[in-house]
Amino acid sequence: MADDDDRKNMFLYLFAILRAKRPSIFLFENVREILTAKNGDGSKFFDVLIPNFADCGYCVMPMLLNSSDFGSPQQRKRVYFLGVRMAIIYGDTPSGHARQQDKLYSKLGLCPTLTTLSTPAFDADEGWRILTPRECARLQRFPDTFVLPERDNAAYRQVGNAVTVDVVSAILWKIIGKM
Repeated sequence: MADDDDRKNMFLYLFAILRAKRPSIFLFENVREILTAKNGDGSKFFDVLIPNFADCGYCVMPMLLNSSDFGSPQQRKRVYFLGVRMAIIYGDTPSGHARQQDKLYSKLGLCPTLTTLSTPAFDADEGWRILTPRECARLQRFPDTFVLPERDNAAYRQVGNAVTVDVVSAILWKIIGKM
């Protein structure tokens, strides 16, 4: 895509709107070719978009979806950008305290990515506490019958390295459905 292409300028307007209006969330759709379009210098246009969304204060999840997968009688593959203002994800804790090392739950019930080195803090009625290994396993959607290592450090490491059960399940069901 040439640097002076008007279709590219549309994103400049989107970024201006996001900065001015600061919506909590937004959904933006574009053609799938945006994933492979090149700038005049040969770099990928898509690789420039995500940092620009972050500069506007948004965490963005791009998704390539096909309308036929949602009941539409047409093949229409489009990239959907779901953006959530970062302050919503990390800054709206129940007590109103500012985020603490990006390890807080938000009022929306979102938790940052679990890691093997630390666990999210939780702003509970009785005060701040870290999540237990079992609570972390539940965030990864493991059933309560799943046996965790006895040592907390080992359990946190195992859960932090795990894939989310629901994601794997959805992928496998999608594959099975295509067979």
